[in-house]
Amino acid sequence: VTIKDANGGSFRLRVRATALGGSLEAVTEPLAFNETTGAAMARALETAAPALGNVTVSGPRIRNTTYTWTVTFADYVGPVDPLVVMANDLRDISPASTVQTSVSRVTVGTEPLRGSFTVKFQNTETPALPFNVSAEELARALMNLDSLDLVDVQRAAVDASTGTYRWTVSFTNAMGDLPSLYATPGRLTGGGASITTRTLVPGTPAMLVGASELGAHVRNLTVEGLATDTLYAFKVVPINAVGRGMPTAATATVAARVGASAAQTTATGGTT
Repeated sequence: VTIKDANGGSFRLRVRATALGGSLEAVTEPLAFNETTGAAMARALETAAPALGNVTVSGPRIRNTTYTWTVTFADYVGPVDPLVVMANDLRDISPASTVQTSVSRVTVGTEPLRGSFTVKFQNTETPALPFNVSAEELARALMNLDSLDLVDVQRAAVDASTGTYRWTVSFTNAMGDLPSLYATPGRLTGGGASITTRTLVPGTPAMLVGASELGAHVRNLTVEGLATDTLYAFKVVPINAVGRGMPTAATATVAARVGASAAQTTATGGTT
């Protein structure tokens, strides 16, 4: 709040807000220009609009004929409209000048994040998920999608005060380099709401070796055509008349090397 070229008199401040902290509109008591400390202005605002909660004011900072106060609404949740200086009762510093007032925003208040979002994978989409969905609930929603099997989800609070969270999703038994998840903002509101996804560790190409025609009696399979000095991991997929089942977790990674012992090039796995 800045007042320039005044020489006494009084002014009022009009405050208005319609955010999550509650709707309010009020006018302060008259404030004597030459005697308005930061504490006096804060007290006047708190008295006029109790819903503001704690208000802090620094100043006035005086430079020639310019007085400036900095007002902070520490407790109110959400943005407050710029204050309006009602300067009808301020006296001009001289007949040749006119009192000037201005209000500028230093930082715009924000509301906490709330609402919901969804996650898409391939052609399937989860139901609406709350903005602070737990790791367990997100994992359950993803595993209910027809296009996914088992996933592991971890959640970390980036800034719990604003409702900012990060979820890390691992595909524990899917094969190959999978397409990325896509998160839709849905009905997220407050706090400059946005949501993004990114790949931390890309998957590696995979192929199915062996086939159902080998017969149910087959319990061992030798995989040929591996590239020397290349790392491989294996999963076992059950197949029956209905179709493919759920892959097992990956085996330990092994390297295909010429002359290596069987212990270094043999991988085992199973499923029930």
